[in-house]
Amino acid sequence: QDYVVQRRPDDSLEITDFYILLTGEMFSQTLRVPYALAVAEHMKNATFIRQVLGADNSVIDAISKLTAIAALFKANHYKEALDAIDALPPSVQKIKMILMIRFECAEKYYGSGSPQSAAVVDDIRAALPDDPAVNFLAVDSYIVRKQYDKADEALANVNVFAGGHDGYVDVLRANVQKDAGHTAAA
Repeated sequence: QDYVVQRRPDDSLEITDFYILLTGEMFSQTLRVPYALAVAEHMKNATFIRQVLGADNSVIDAISKLTAIAALFKANHYKEALDAIDALPPSVQKIKMILMIRFECAEKYYGSGSPQSAAVVDDIRAALPDDPAVNFLAVDSYIVRKQYDKADEALANVNVFAGGHDGYVDVLRANVQKDAGHTAAA
């Protein structure tokens, strides 16, 4: 299901939520963590963050650090943001939002396909192995490293999540096969 549709009182329909492949979750879920962290930081209320996110004390203790990381990212201080992420407790580093910020920072600071960016992709894939968004994210990293089998495997996982054969994913898989020199499979 890509959209959540709700009927309005006037009988018209409205979309109230939608799925984002790149994050692998509904838009409301993507917004939930940063919104809850911002509210908790403003309210200085650990109980709120525990109730909304089910977070443990390590997340609550890191709220101000997470706010600082977001500010560093927004100010294009990618290396400083990466250093701050590395200083977080391991349980906090594995939050999907933090993993994605780490990926974006590595891509912007070290460059797409760099060994550092590739290591971040591998870390994300290890932390969230069944996440379709992570599989999709990993494809470019594998192609740059000429790991075509892994790129094809990641796209196959995305295809399974998409319900079998998504036309766009099939084209990407064919391009991976072509790049690997397997023109017959392409």
